[in-house]
Amino acid sequence: MKNDVIINKYLSDNDRFADLYNHLVFCGERDKKITPEELSDINPLSGMALRTGKGDTQVIKRNRDIVKKISNKTGICFMILGIENQMNVHYAMPLRCMLYDALTYNDQVNALRKMHNRQKDKMGGEEYLSGMLKTDTISPVMTQVIYYGEEEWDGPMSLYDMFGDKVDKEFLKMHIPDYPIHVLNICKIKDYEKFETDLNAVIGLIQNKNTMQGFKKYIEEHKELYKNLALDAYEAAAVFIHKKQLLDLENIVRTEEGGMDMCKAIDEMILEGELRGELRGELRGEQRGEQRGEQIGEARGLDLMGRLAKRMWEEGKVKKFIEFACEQKKMAELLEEYEII
Repeated sequence: MKNDVIINKYLSDNDRFADLYNHLVFCGERDKKITPEELSDINPLSGMALRTGKGDTQVIKRNRDIVKKISNKTGICFMILGIENQMNVHYAMPLRCMLYDALTYNDQVNALRKMHNRQKDKMGGEEYLSGMLKTDTISPVMTQVIYYGEEEWDGPMSLYDMFGDKVDKEFLKMHIPDYPIHVLNICKIKDYEKFETDLNAVIGLIQNKNTMQGFKKYIEEHKELYKNLALDAYEAAAVFIHKKQLLDLENIVRTEEGGMDMCKAIDEMILEGELRGELRGELRGEQRGEQRGEQIGEARGLDLMGRLAKRMWEEGKVKKFIEFACEQKKMAELLEEYEII
């Protein structure tokens, strides 16, 4: 299954979609807060036909990642809310969002035109030309760009940004409307614990994946979140943290409740050696020449060695510990044998 399919499937869930928009846009305000029951899916495919000077027809089509309709919010009949998922920076994102939104507005106008034709409504000259009655209205469209890259978003945040620094933006403001976009960098959310769905668990994994020791410790400290993670959340986490090996363990770590045990999955990966190299690297304090990194790695290594010495002393195997103390490979094998890493 492709990464974008897994992510779209995960965020298309009404509970998570509502949770995300409540956090980003409606800020948990009770009178504006979205409930999952108020959301409904609409066709993500939008398009329009344009006549060329030669009489030919050119069709423009765009497929949104996720789009839903929400009723009775902010004093209007409904809003259309979209999400665009980005693993990488897109340097034409304002134009892309503007086109998506424009096509969605165009779909609404076309729907009105079809309704009036079907009902055979009487329309004046101007109304007939536009396909809308003077009293017709369309609904606002809002798009959120959800960015999962580890680097800072350095792309344009508005249409004006795409024009460069040399243009007179004060002049532009007088004559050309801007089109800003909204970008959420998942890796930078500081208050992700406030999410009410398993978004807090998935984002927690993303933000604590930089070192395997820290990653494993984080999961162990939050076992309640990860011992029975929903299947689509587990799959999304595997994509986000770049550990697609987790997908191969689905049958092994499935729980009796039908969820997935992320704690067990990480342990299985360690046993199979998928993470062993990373853990050993931390044990030896190999931080690619950075002195501070080496000191941290050595401190972790000493802690693990101390725990191993204690276990082997309790079993009366001090001589064996001393015999292999200077052999890194043997020490790594003993650490695995005693399930210390």
